[in-house]
Amino acid sequence: MSSQQETTAFERAKAWCKANVEKCPRSPEWKHGARSGAFKAHGQVFASSPWASGTAQDDARNSGFDYGYTQAKHELKAGAGA
Repeated sequence: MSSQQETTAFERAKAWCKANVEKCPRSPEWKHGARSGAFKAHGQVFASSPWASGTAQDDARNSGFDYGYTQAKHELKAGAGA
């Protein structure tokens, strides 16, 4: 992947997060996960969970990750994120 394509994918992931996560009334942990999931869906490096496994914070992060990954992947397949 060229550096131009990587930058474009990174910018698309950031834009998706701004539109779908930034103003969401969810916890910071959930938002962390949603951003990470969206970055993974866009083929970018994503942040792993900084919280211990099994904690409420980690559970919220994992829920957000699932949402971010699933929604961003769906929009990419539909052409909305391209």
